[in-house]
Amino acid sequence: MKKMYGKPPYEPENADGFNLRLKLYAQKMREVAKAEKIELLDIYEAFESFGKKDGQSVDGLLLDGVHPSEKGHQLVADLLKEKINEVRK
Repeated sequence: MKKMYGKPPYEPENADGFNLRLKLYAQKMREVAKAEKIELLDIYEAFESFGKKDGQSVDGLLLDGVHPSEKGHQLVADLLKEKINEVRK
């Protein structure tokens, strides 16, 4: 990752250095959802929350450091299922 993407706009020495653009994108999506009064399934936040638990990291949800692994996709599917069930009630 560092060899391929270790230059601006990425900051490889920063803990969030490879997620800077993704983090900004996620924030903008939150703002759009709020402004438009639409539901948002915040996958970025879900991955971040997963990574904050003891013995876990976001890397545990990624196949190659970028794309979701089977476990990452399962987390998304579970969140979607939960949201769908909320709407059905």
